[in-house]
Amino acid sequence: MKYQTDKLEKFLTKSPNMKILIDVEFKNETEGQPFSLRSRMFDVFNKDELQTTLNQLAQDIEVKIENHQAKYDDNITDIEKITIHYDRYNPTKGSSYIQLPEWIKLKYACINIKNDDNRCLKYSIQCGVFNISDNSHPERISHYNKLTDNVINWEHMKYPAGNNDIDKLEQNNKGILSVNVYEVCNQFDKDIVILHRRTKNINAKHHINLLKIYEGNKYHYVYIKNYDRLIGCQTNNDQKNKYYHCMYCQHGFKKEKTLQQHLQKGCMAVEGQSVKLPKEGDTIKFKNNNRKFKCPIAMYSDFECVTEEIENNSNETNTDASYTKKYQKHKP
Repeated sequence: MKYQTDKLEKFLTKSPNMKILIDVEFKNETEGQPFSLRSRMFDVFNKDELQTTLNQLAQDIEVKIENHQAKYDDNITDIEKITIHYDRYNPTKGSSYIQLPEWIKLKYACINIKNDDNRCLKYSIQCGVFNISDNSHPERISHYNKLTDNVINWEHMKYPAGNNDIDKLEQNNKGILSVNVYEVCNQFDKDIVILHRRTKNINAKHHINLLKIYEGNKYHYVYIKNYDRLIGCQTNNDQKNKYYHCMYCQHGFKKEKTLQQHLQKGCMAVEGQSVKLPKEGDTIKFKNNNRKFKCPIAMYSDFECVTEEIENNSNETNTDASYTKKYQKHKP
């Protein structure tokens, strides 16, 4: 596979992103008939990731070989053919203006910038960093066109931007910027949940929360001005009192002091997560057998098996003596 690197790098030069997987055809000793195993599909965003991805593809196949041999008691003798499948990949990226759903709009917790280009991510972040959300009509693009940004490093950013671009942006602004991205769980539940993409710069000076909304295949980033108001109805049945919410696990607290203690000693220390229980009747099934931990032999031990016999003590009570006699252990 290493001899295909040059060819794949040329493809990445023409296409900024790529998805790739491999099919390997084997010959077994028992029947002599070839059979094939397929790896998982991986996404590659630049040339630096290519070699690591090729190694992961090979490891995927190695695990599947072991599982196949264990399941069918088969002995693989030869590799007949390796086929590499790759194609252009267009990840989901934020673009121009989309109207907010009415139930979110009525919360007055988000600033939806009316941009006609693909830079909604940049404008939404600037809205929070420069406190443009406090101005009148912060959704107007004129605020951002005349802005002089000497705080955030936007070098090498591509638009429309996706999760990979946000990772690069945080890396270029360590200690300065952190970004969390949320989305609507589904149109029926009307719950706001955090995406799999979570900030890596926890101790940054500027922390920005964004909401990702959809319209068909089109995506758009929106700045979250009031996070507690946006998700308040999900955790607070009594709307009279304000709740303070953790931006990482979304739990609500009655006091801001309790939230700070949770962040310092709980959530950020143990990688907290948003908990959402399944609906009644839902089932789950494990399918990815190739991802199981290899454990051919399991051993269990108990320290009581080495307890030595104890001689009766004259000062021992009758109760203690009967207990010792009944439960004393011997060397194996």
